[in-house]
Amino acid sequence: MVFAVRALTVVVLTGLLGAGLAGCDGAFTEEEAQARCDQEQQARAGGCMDESAYSQCLTAYEECGEDVSILESCPTMFVCTDSSAEPADDDDDDE
Repeated sequence: MVFAVRALTVVVLTGLLGAGLAGCDGAFTEEEAQARCDQEQQARAGGCMDESAYSQCLTAYEECGEDVSILESCPTMFVCTDSSAEPADDDDDDE
């Protein structure tokens, strides 16, 4: 009986841990990305954070979370830190 309770406890804890980690893949939610990009837009009020840069910002933070680097260019560019320093593709410019 004690073994069954311990086994059940391990299964439940493993399931909870797995469910908790599933949401921790590093990516931001849409709302988190929007909040971060709003902050970046306010911080870069010089005109280099246009609509395209904002869209790229959203895509980068939604895909990479905290692992985003900001290239100080005009327009501002956002890249995943673990990538080869290529801008995040905002998928709106498929031509």
